[in-house]
Amino acid sequence: WRFALAGYRNVVCASSRVAHRYEFSRSITKFYFIERNRLIIMLKHYQIKTLFLLFPLFVFWECGMVSYSIVGFIFQKKTIAIREKLRGYLYFFHPSVWRYIMHERQKSKRLRRQPDQAIMKHFTDEISFQDIDNPLIQRIANPLTHLYWKYIKNFI
Repeated sequence: WRFALAGYRNVVCASSRVAHRYEFSRSITKFYFIERNRLIIMLKHYQIKTLFLLFPLFVFWECGMVSYSIVGFIFQKKTIAIREKLRGYLYFFHPSVWRYIMHERQKSKRLRRQPDQAIMKHFTDEISFQDIDNPLIQRIANPLTHLYWKYIKNFI
């Protein structure tokens, strides 16, 4: 993200192959860091207007993820852990975290050579989970995300 903010071009080498052995169930704490850091990145680097426009979509997907976590907890399935998800939210209740984010936003602003719109033209409007093949995602959530993104991307 910072690379793109600074105006550099990111490229992908499609012929690359990476072997990664990881069992999510062995370290559910990793989910906490993934969720926490995802939110930190958004808050550090997205422009205020972008955060505002993406907020309804963010709430929509967060509600879905929390619901999925709760259902997984009730039926004792190895899914996104609700405890780790909530722990990720609680992280943001510390004033020092917000001081850190505001400091990092200033650094991001100094680095920025591209607006969010230029960077987000490479984003997709589909959420896919490699371990979850859920018809609710494919038939409801992704189409709604597509409609919302189609409308707001012109305002970012």
